[in-house]
Amino acid sequence: MEEKNKKNMPFKIFALVLILIILIFSKRENQEKFIEALNLHSLLLDELDIVNSISISKEVDNIAYYDNCFFIWQKDNLTRYDEKGSKEWEKSLSFVEPYIVFGQESIYICDKNLGDIHYLNLEGDTISRFKVEGTISGIKEYSQHILVHVREDNKEGLKLLDKNGNLLSKFYVDDGSILNYSLNDKNNIYAYSMLKLENENINSEILVSSLEGNINWHFQVEDELIMYLAFVDEEKLIAMSDKGLYCIDKGKILWQIELIAVKDICITGENIHILYDKIYEIISLDGIINEKVTFTEDYNKLILTDDYAIVYGNNNIMGIKGKNKIFKYKSEEPITKVAAVRKNLIVLYESKIDIISFIK
Repeated sequence: MEEKNKKNMPFKIFALVLILIILIFSKRENQEKFIEALNLHSLLLDELDIVNSISISKEVDNIAYYDNCFFIWQKDNLTRYDEKGSKEWEKSLSFVEPYIVFGQESIYICDKNLGDIHYLNLEGDTISRFKVEGTISGIKEYSQHILVHVREDNKEGLKLLDKNGNLLSKFYVDDGSILNYSLNDKNNIYAYSMLKLENENINSEILVSSLEGNINWHFQVEDELIMYLAFVDEEKLIAMSDKGLYCIDKGKILWQIELIAVKDICITGENIHILYDKIYEIISLDGIINEKVTFTEDYNKLILTDDYAIVYGNNNIMGIKGKNKIFKYKSEEPITKVAAVRKNLIVLYESKIDIISFIK
């Protein structure tokens, strides 16, 4: 009997190993990790993919990439490069507290403390210059309008302006702090989220109002911070908190998804692209998860091009198309920021900028 057990031992060990392998690879995330490991060489970008490298002598505060050029913003200095990294022009502005917003086709540079806003085209020409009362906390571009978050007379508010600086609407909140804000496509309804402290509890409230400041509806969540707001219909909102994703219409939840370690979100057309934990998902406006990609590394930011979703973290960049991982780049230096369009990545480090082609 003992001899028979000894003969069966290799088979038992094989069976145990086989069962263990089946259990491990029954999980989709483990299958993806294995496939990624096998395809690692085909995914990886290397030094040969670096089109150009630009040394920088002082800290870069922001970068933006358009179809045929990119910009770097250094305190109060704006420099434009062509897509291969050759400097085209440089523009300096002496502001007390400078702040820049890169729009779809325009650039807004302002002095936050004085309320001065300079509206530039991509050639660096000043299209218009105007002033808002109060100090500027933020600017968002919506087609031919801008929404300006201001502080004036110890109150916070929102001002809607056209690109000539004409004031179309304004209102102020009585108490609390404005966390985020959005404007619908018809440019006639605001949404904004407020942070309120009540009995040592943190509450967030979403309010939707007319341009005159009349509240249409509101929605409140406890112990959550509303980090993102965007209209996907005349009054329908997508809201992202630090704990989940909500679709809200006229104050009622149409659907919600609980999430952990929420990091970034982008909305394009009919899809919501969201990055959380070590997961990237494409979710329909109906709340249906269409695609899901898991990672072995941590990624903190998400950007979209016409064809790709690109995620990046401290040292890694990953390109995704649908649910497929298309390319991966690993840096020896910490990455500060990444911008992308069409076929190139603009990767900002502490002391240089690399232009990397990701089309193999």
